[in-house]
Amino acid sequence: MGRINDLLGVLPCDRALANRYSSTLRRNVRSILHIPNKTPNALIDAEVRILPFHATVAANNVRLLESIKHNPFQQTCAVRLLRFQLTAEPRGT
Repeated sequence: MGRINDLLGVLPCDRALANRYSSTLRRNVRSILHIPNKTPNALIDAEVRILPFHATVAANNVRLLESIKHNPFQQTCAVRLLRFQLTAEPRGT
């Protein structure tokens, strides 16, 4: 996935996008490895060791959170905003 991993921590990702990405990736894997269309998705995922897309997004969200929390520059906007979000009282809607 290359450099898109850097963006996965900040881009919104819903179930429809994750499913669309996963199906596109599996379709490409089937084509490259000449795997029949009737092959179960779980077997394809195991064969090429692909994590589910939502797991990749979650891992990048955690990576971004931890990199902001442990940033040596604690007065940057990102760190202050995160600190505020973690300590602020939730508002009613």
